[in-house]
Order: sequence, then structure tokens, then C-alpha cells
Amino acid sequence: MGFYSITPKMGAIRPETEETFEVKFLPTEVDERMDRILECVIQNLDENCEKLVIDVDAQSERPFCHFELPFSDYLQTKGSEIVASFNTSDIKVIEFESLGVKVKNTKRFYVVNPTATGYDFEWKKLEAEKVNNSTDFSGFFKCTSNKGVILSGKKFEMVFEYTPELTGTHESLWMFEIPASRERQLFLIVGKVLEPKVFFEVGRISYGPLLIGGKNKEVVKLKNLDHLPYHYSFNKQSIKGDNEYGDS
Repeated sequence: MGFYSITPKMGAIRPETEETFEVKFLPTEVDERMDRILECVIQNLDENCEKLVIDVDAQSERPFCHFELPFSDYLQTKGSEIVASFNTSDIKVIEFESLGVKVKNTKRFYVVNPTATGYDFEWKKLEAEKVNNSTDFSGFFKCTSNKGVILSGKKFEMVFEYTPELTGTHESLWMFEIPASRERQLFLIVGKVLEPKVFFEVGRISYGPLLIGGKNKEVVKLKNLDHLPYHYSFNKQSIKGDNEYGDS
């Protein structure tokens, strides 16, 4: 059947029962004619019985470009005010997570050109309308592959960077354009700052009774449960004692 498959392809049906079939459409090429006739052949039926046939038809389309991105349900679960004036079903979402602020995070993905000709592309950052006097966080995002050419049947790597200066969730609107065909795709890029999973094993140290001039030592462990290393230092001012006792 070429573009179509049916399951099960054969079997037996008991008296006074029914059978459910699943017909799948699996196009491998764009074709103008994809109509077919599916006929169920049952041996020993009365010749006067009407033939068991079904007409099937479908359409296949070749997209102008394909974005190799993971599925995101951000708009369905979180929502976004800056895309309120757009049809959210037409928006693609790229999500970042940053462990702390002032950290550069990079996201890479490919755009595939399945057409028979190459074309130029361009990324444009859109000025989102401020909602409820909200702050513009678009400066936290950067595209390092603003322009280029995607050859026929090839893919091009796109690179975005997210460097947050503040904690919270940040959003930015971008448009992917193919000027020659006036094709456009709207993107919402979302960045979220996560608190690093770094902590002291205990929150308090008690040395107990100690004679003047004596010494005691306690070991405190600093744990890092993230996959990234962190530099640390102690602020000497934070461990100074009261003035009447001098420095700690």
C-alpha cells in the first residue's frame, strides 16, 4: 500500500463480534496523489455481498525548515504575558536553566533544510511590549549565529547564550526569518535561575565548655550536589567578634 499500513493485516473474526483495525499514514515523499483503496478479502463470502472496501486519502507536506528541538510545555503549564497577543500554538520555546547569576549558559540546536534549494536565514530579537511595568530581560539573551546559509538537505547549528544578572525567570522574543520566501517562525526563549545546591552539613557549631587558653576543633563539611564546580572564600568581616573581645 506504499504510504499506508493496516494492523492487523490478517486474522479471524468470530460470529457476532467486531474487529478493530488501525490504519497509519507514513509518507516518505511529497506526492500529489495519495488516495488508495483498502479491500478486506474474506473467503467463501456470498458473491452477492457488497465488497468490504474503504477509500483512504491524505496529504503530505515538506516543511521549509525543521527545528531539532525537544518538546516544551512551558506555554501550556506556565504561560507568558509577553506572547499574549500571539497564537501560542505557533510559538516554539527554548528553555535555559542557570545555576546562579552572571553565568554564561549555552544552548545549541540544528535547523534542517529539507528543500531542494539553499537559503539565507536571519534571527531578529523582538521588542516585547512591557506588561504591568515589567522589566525588559532581553539583554540576558544573545544569538551568536544571527545570519547564515543553510544548504539544500543540510543542517545548520544555532547557538544561543543566556547570562542572567538577576534571579528569577526571564523571557525574550525572537523571530527566525528566511527572507527569500518570507517564511517566519516565532520563538520564546526562557531562562530560569536555579539556586545552587551548595550547603554546610551543619548550621551551628557548639564547642562546649573550654578552659582559658585551651583549644578545640570541629570539622564542618561544605557539600556541592551540583554537576558544576564552585569557587568559594570566607568573608573575614563576617567572623569578627564584638569589639570588647577583639578579633575572632
